[in-house]
Amino acid sequence: MREAEVLAEIGRRARALIDRTHLEVDYYRIRRTIAVPLPVDRLWLPAMEIPGIPEYPWGTWLSWEIEERVDALAWAGSLLDDGRAREAAARDLRALAAWPTWQQYRRPDLAAAHLLRTMTKGVTQWSWLPDQLRRELEGALRRGVDDGMSCLGDGSQHHNISLIFPFSLAGAATAGSHPHAARLVDRAVAAYRSVLDLRAKGHSEGVAYDGYVLDFIASLARLVPEVLERLRHPRLDDLLDQSLRLAVPGDAANVAEIGDVEPRRMSFHLSAQLKLAALAPEPRREWLASTARVDWLRVDALAALHDIAGAPVGAPAGSPPPHAPEAPERAVDAHYALCLRTGWGVSDLAVAVSASSSTMSHLHLDTGSIVIGTRGRWIITDPGYQQYMRKREREFTLGKTAHNCPVLNDTAQVARATERHVRFGAEGDLRWAWVDMTACYPAELGISRARRHLRLLDGDTVVVADELEGRELRRADYCWHGDREAAWWVADGWARIVLPEVTLWLGSPSVRFGFESLDRLPGSRGSLSLRAGTETAGKPLYWIFSLRGPREARVAADGRSIEIEGLTLELPRD
Repeated sequence: MREAEVLAEIGRRARALIDRTHLEVDYYRIRRTIAVPLPVDRLWLPAMEIPGIPEYPWGTWLSWEIEERVDALAWAGSLLDDGRAREAAARDLRALAAWPTWQQYRRPDLAAAHLLRTMTKGVTQWSWLPDQLRRELEGALRRGVDDGMSCLGDGSQHHNISLIFPFSLAGAATAGSHPHAARLVDRAVAAYRSVLDLRAKGHSEGVAYDGYVLDFIASLARLVPEVLERLRHPRLDDLLDQSLRLAVPGDAANVAEIGDVEPRRMSFHLSAQLKLAALAPEPRREWLASTARVDWLRVDALAALHDIAGAPVGAPAGSPPPHAPEAPERAVDAHYALCLRTGWGVSDLAVAVSASSSTMSHLHLDTGSIVIGTRGRWIITDPGYQQYMRKREREFTLGKTAHNCPVLNDTAQVARATERHVRFGAEGDLRWAWVDMTACYPAELGISRARRHLRLLDGDTVVVADELEGRELRRADYCWHGDREAAWWVADGWARIVLPEVTLWLGSPSVRFGFESLDRLPGSRGSLSLRAGTETAGKPLYWIFSLRGPREARVAADGRSIEIEGLTLELPRD
């Protein structure tokens, strides 16, 4: 059991917060940090204009910080018997219960979802709260439910906010003994079952936002256990697949930043799986519980981890999630991405590729874009988020050079294919996959084939081959982002991405580049990128990434195969 580690982390966080006079809210997506006086007595919305966003969701990040603060203090009071922490938590909860409203918008609202969930925990999980405060919280929950029910809408939307809000209302109604509690539970369950049905057609918002919804489902299931049985569905475990299969080797919390993910800021998917591990034990969740790094977990996830009796101290460094069906071949579908990997241990290697047909905006227009990771880091990276302000950083995160799928004739992808065309598998020590990108480019380019092939060979080398064909196709350009803490070196046709733990070599027999190709894109948070391109002649273009150093390679005259130190890799002709 990791009890000592968990308790130490909760205590550390509570000590850092207990004497604060202000709540510091980091609005990191717009580069603003606001200090709100404590205790917070209303939904403060700064009078600040954000370019391109008339009604900025100030309440969302405020509510995240309020929930984290109250959770840290309250759980320190419960688990560490810290009297000062209990007093501070009670003061914050009393102020929160007196707010005139918890909603920023007259529609499903994330701020209200978090704030109602915080008060729900006060009623249901912290038994030391004074009876009078508990009654105040119950009254506030009933008032919040009445307010929220008036703006639920028709329940037909499948965006994360439209799902999180009703699950939070259902939990608040249950804790507050609201007369419509059962009806709200029914509504939330029905809405999410429709989303699970849609997953068969590719619906997803990525591991972070899919997990965000699941976190609120898990919170409700703690109060209404039959919710899990009612949500039994063939696609429910897709979300656990995403958390496991997209984890970088050596760090289960650091999931691939494909789309809008931000693994450290958006760790709700881990919160969900740890809560579910206590409610519905499953070997792969137990593996997550044994390996999850506590410094990236939210406090309610730490509390859930504390509740998991019998969790091992830690899994062996090279062990895969137990009983994982993908363990033998390790070429797996993560539902909006594919992943090829040698394993989950710190010295293993993984490459994940974007492959989604979802229409949801938190997944970007980046089919075929890859990330490559080992030793707890993604070395070939993606911005992994989307800047909200329409400034240079938004161009870095969503623009033409935001991803490493090829830019053709100076044109980036404009859509995701309505049908997902992928294949993947393993043959001995070779893992392979391909993703069809053709329909992602505008029709006027006349692209007849755009397909990215991946090969993971020898446990240390990734080969990327892009089949690019079209009557007007003239040029392909690439932008490879590196870990923002990495240093680079370029010589003899190879670039090196150098980190203290590892060096990755990057080369191409198809595209020339040099030191002049290194760039720090406007808006980047620090990462260097290698930008290079070439005229196309209807033949596949190759890139090689290697942990062992430069690999000698020779491309066949027709471009359909590449020989790497005696091993020939052929592209399929289907």
